[in-house]
Amino acid sequence: FNTLNMIYALIAVNPDAAQEAVHRLSGMLRYVLYEDSPKVELQRETEFVQSYVQLMKLRLGSTTDVRLDIDIPAGAGKTEIAPLLFISIIENAFKHCDTGAPRSYVAIDIHADAREIRCVAENTFSPSDKRHTENSGIGLQNLRRRLNLIYGNNASLHIADTGSLFTVTLTIKPSSR
Repeated sequence: FNTLNMIYALIAVNPDAAQEAVHRLSGMLRYVLYEDSPKVELQRETEFVQSYVQLMKLRLGSTTDVRLDIDIPAGAGKTEIAPLLFISIIENAFKHCDTGAPRSYVAIDIHADAREIRCVAENTFSPSDKRHTENSGIGLQNLRRRLNLIYGNNASLHIADTGSLFTVTLTIKPSSR
């Protein structure tokens, strides 16, 4: 709904950007609604992430530095993984980022090689922000359960909180199970 509200506001000031945002959002919704297979190609999953990050950049404007680095060698993009694994940690990075603070940022790094796929989402946050501690964690808990069911010991989710920087690292060894 935040994205729809952002697009609504964008229509008046930048119709071309609003049109592009609607196109991205429709592609994302199509992926979420119709991707019902237990596995998808890593390339498709990262395209979904790229669209999501582009929409968040539009919403945030220049107030927050947003970095996205995807490093997937040729051939690794065909590796199959469970769909929508990365989005929980990426959504959380944007949701909990202290976007009003100077030097705030969200950094997302997705890397794949022959042995593993790693997604790291890092964001600045304000320790006084109650959203960070109250009623949070259900998405990460569900992700942990899902990883355990699908990958067992071949996946891990590591969370680091330094007091002003939050980092979540998801690692998958996709060739197993």
